[in-house]
Amino acid sequence: MSESLVGCEGLVYIYKARTLEVVALQGLDLHVERGEMVAIAGRSGSGKTTLMNILAGVDVPTAGKAVVAGHDLTRMSERERDLYRHQTVGYLLQRSQANVVPELTALESVELATLTGPGARGGRAGKLLDRLGLGDR
Repeated sequence: MSESLVGCEGLVYIYKARTLEVVALQGLDLHVERGEMVAIAGRSGSGKTTLMNILAGVDVPTAGKAVVAGHDLTRMSERERDLYRHQTVGYLLQRSQANVVPELTALESVELATLTGPGARGGRAGKLLDRLGLGDR
């Protein structure tokens, strides 16, 4: 697999719904380079959330390979995936109200997430929000 920031090859995810096996992802290939912006769009049930859960280290694919920022998510233990979520990725659940503290600004919310992260991130929260066009929130 190339040195993409995000690289998925042959990604498969099958889950059980009662007595049925549902194929949520089937042979997905995805490569995202550093600095590239990508939108994942599709119909309800097409596997968008499943893909994001795999890339966030929440779920493990049934088959294939998923690498994010050099972390091979298909070979990591649950503990390693917990650390990966804490140190490498930011992850918000689909229901936005469950993710935010209404009394905080966007900047305060991002700063709060960096308080327990590795190293001093200081003004990084503001820079990230500016990049997203949310610096004034």
